[in-house]
Amino acid sequence: MLNYIKNIIKKYFKDKINLIKKILSYLFYNIKKIIVFYLLLNFFILFSCSSVFRASLTGKYIDSETGNGINDGYVFLYTEENNFKEDWNNYQKNSNYLIFFNNCFTSITTSNQGNESGVFNFNAIVWKTLFPNFGKDADIMDIILVFYHEDYGVSYTRHRIISDSTTRIPPIKVERIKNSAIIRGKIIDISSGEGIPNVSVNIYVPESWSFDVNGDPIVNDSNFNNKPTYTVLTDSNGNYSIKISFPKVPNLKDDKKKTKVRVLISLTDYETSSNIDSNLTDNTSWDPDGNGIYEDYYQSFVINKDATVQLPPLKMRKLIFTESINGVVKLSGSGVNGYKVKITYKTRNNEQTSKTTRTYTFYPNNQTSIPGYFEIQNIELYPDGVEGNQNYQDIKIEVYDSMNNLKTTINNFRIYENADNYIEINI
Repeated sequence: MLNYIKNIIKKYFKDKINLIKKILSYLFYNIKKIIVFYLLLNFFILFSCSSVFRASLTGKYIDSETGNGINDGYVFLYTEENNFKEDWNNYQKNSNYLIFFNNCFTSITTSNQGNESGVFNFNAIVWKTLFPNFGKDADIMDIILVFYHEDYGVSYTRHRIISDSTTRIPPIKVERIKNSAIIRGKIIDISSGEGIPNVSVNIYVPESWSFDVNGDPIVNDSNFNNKPTYTVLTDSNGNYSIKISFPKVPNLKDDKKKTKVRVLISLTDYETSSNIDSNLTDNTSWDPDGNGIYEDYYQSFVINKDATVQLPPLKMRKLIFTESINGVVKLSGSGVNGYKVKITYKTRNNEQTSKTTRTYTFYPNNQTSIPGYFEIQNIELYPDGVEGNQNYQDIKIEVYDSMNNLKTTINNFRIYENADNYIEINI
């Protein structure tokens, strides 16, 4: 019995030892394989390098209906499929190409080249790879081009380029999804008749509209977005010009190729209304910015596709006008020097303020002398009212002698905008 038990124990430990040997042998064998793989990988990394390739690409972006080249479009080139998919998916959510087409290799706008329009070029497409198609001498790269234009939407195409060459791709034909037109106009000062620079011209293009029996657009407040579609500033002469796009309505197939727009204008220290300009609509219902103020707006006549439209001049009036006053202080009919002239007037925010000066001998054109002359310039005035098209304010004038004694007061002397405000004061 005792020997039987010994044999069982001996066999048990013998089996255990054999199992351990097998496990160790397996691990040792595979560890050798892992070490060899690791050494080979490092050898490959150390003694191999990627090849760098360059290529150029040129093409043309054209209207599928007219065959004309499309200027001012954007072309985005992708060499990585994942980058393209990420940007494309983001664009579908947001529709803002300036934000989401940003993982591309590069981007350019189409432009005139010679007598052609819609031409685009990529002159330095660079990529590198460990496994060129033709060894270190040449390679082929698959790329994706994304095209964007406001009137044509977004589309993409796939192409193949070859290193050290210029690939000329067939014209990219796209269908127009919007119409366009050019709007021009001028903003003028109702008092002077001169153009006003730096006026903010906000143009609202309707998103949809109906048509009357003559086929002309009918637009109402609900057709417009609450933000301006375009904003442009007037130049130094008060002029503005901008290209606008508008949807094909009622649909792409039955497009009537016409619309109307609304225009709101604004500038600090200026105002406008239907009372100032009869071209403006007396607005009581449309408040796109939601500020509770119903600014009067201009609504255009019919604007046709591809037309250049001259809108009528729109008028504004200054809320603050800058003028000067000059004159002569006389004693017994002759001008007297050394007297103080003080004017009191209302300025910005309707606040009272004053300016003073002393009378002196003035020599206009170095000829006739004028004793008792005074002049006060750059007076910022808040209008009391309007006569004709001229702003005015009634101011107070006081004259003091050299001892600062008040000699006379003139109330309600009217200063006009864009006028020679001259007065002779007898004391």
